Amino acid sequence: MGWNSYNTWNCLPSEDKIKTSAQGLIDLGLDKAGYNFVTVDCGWPSEDRDAEGKLQWNETLFPSGGKALGDFIHGLGLDFGLYSGAGYLQCGSEALPASLGFEQLDAESFAEWGGDSLKYDRVERFQLKLCTLLTTRRYDNCYSTSNTTMVDSSSAESQSPARFQHMAAELEAVDRDIHYYVCQWGIGTDVGDWAAEIGNTWRISNDIYNAWRSIWRITNQVVPYFRHTTVGAFADMDMLM
Repeated sequence: MGWNSYNTWNCLPSEDKIKTSAQGLIDLGLDKAGYNFVTVDCGWPSEDRDAEGKLQWNETLFPSGGKALGDFIHGLGLDFGLYSGAGYLQCGSEALPASLGFEQLDAESFAEWGGDSLKYDRVERFQLKLCTLLTTRRYDNCYSTSNTTMVDSSSAESQSPARFQHMAAELEAVDRDIHYYVCQWGIGTDVGDWAAEIGNTWRISNDIYNAWRSIWRITNQVVPYFRHTTVGAFADMDMLM
């Protein structure tokens, strides 16, 4: 369990925001209740990889960089969660690089920064105001076939587990234990059949939103996945709001 930046900061995180929230887990005693992960969701990287092809942190938003942020979070006794995507660009952006074609290099970077988990995404978010509720919907797939077409849900790439399996293999190859959170929503395939073999968690539904009926819906949707649940592999019912 832990805290993820998306519900609070959307794709606009920063070093100060993450540090304040991490400290909040300690100050409120949530770490003692088992909330030990602090995950930086979308919006953290620079638009350009470096000369070696490595992901870079946005120097304006994260002036100290990923390694220093990981050290800060570890210094609080917490674990450091990272985010990337299985397409050409990150979800929630028009220019931020994701990990397609750079899986090995990125897995090595995640390990070098001290990452303890990776949320691996492949869908696009947008927000819609409806009365007083904030509803989030997602469309598969984020830049799955090119760096110009954001949504292409009918493509073979959006239906296949291969890209998630590729990143899983690269995470296994690095000299660090990194939890793997598969965010594919079960679209087009029975996600439990394959994701339980590679992921510590896997999303099984569309997004939660700020109403009890949303929790009711997801609670019903998760029931069939009991057959795939085992030690270290759990269906993900999305983040509490």
